[in-house]
Amino acid sequence: MATQLSNNLITIFDSEVKHIYQSEGFTLDGTVRKKTGNAKTFKFPVYGSLRAEAHVPGQDALIQNATQRQATVIAQDRRVVSATDKFENLQVNYDDRQEAARAQAMAMGRDSDQMIIDALANSTTLKAITEGSTAGLTLAKLKDAVEYMEEDEIDLGMCTFLGTYKQKQDLLDEIKATSSDYVSSRPLETGNFDGFLGVGRYIWIGARAEGGLPIASRKRKNFLWHKDAVGLGEVLNVQTRTDWDAKMGADLVQSYYSAGAGEIDPTGIVSVECYE
Repeated sequence: MATQLSNNLITIFDSEVKHIYQSEGFTLDGTVRKKTGNAKTFKFPVYGSLRAEAHVPGQDALIQNATQRQATVIAQDRRVVSATDKFENLQVNYDDRQEAARAQAMAMGRDSDQMIIDALANSTTLKAITEGSTAGLTLAKLKDAVEYMEEDEIDLGMCTFLGTYKQKQDLLDEIKATSSDYVSSRPLETGNFDGFLGVGRYIWIGARAEGGLPIASRKRKNFLWHKDAVGLGEVLNVQTRTDWDAKMGADLVQSYYSAGAGEIDPTGIVSVECYE
């Protein structure tokens, strides 16, 4: 009888499911101006500057009207659907529906990041640092990008620099960016550059199926921008639901997200090209 015991053995799964390494997304949440509401189109008003003039008694005032325009952002409806077989889900000791929902949420988060990246890549900014040779991210390039911001008196503390892990490694090779003789934040030890050159945040991302930062002919575009230079209009935050499909004999796990991103003010965006 004992020789037949193997016929009754079942497969035991670890109840803690390992998801393949991936970004959970929403990495850029909080780095742009965000507006929520039930709409398809979002308008971000942009108001120009004025200049004070000397007051001369008895002289008519010079009427000044600042330029006004509206930056438009159109929401995109996004969706991810997975099917979980009723019988197969009963044969494992973890909830496949829950794990599918988790994976979908991460996909939506990265998609939200990509909307912002695409808005930066499609910007009309004239502030661009180009690479004509094979140099990666250097201190000189960062200083030039910061100079663009300071020329227009843009608050660096509200700015974010976004690059890939490759540019982070390039910057870690810069003595003046890592040596305690020049900086006190110890980026070689912590990997954190926040506050360097006055820039509020530095974010580094890896390779992403969604596209990530644009690259052409091994020239990668990185970006430095002020929070108010890019807008994100969000109609629907990530929502997930499970529905039973009798025809398929499976639970359908579906996640929904609706948002869009776009440029508000090109003067607050700098592109930095690096060889990779």
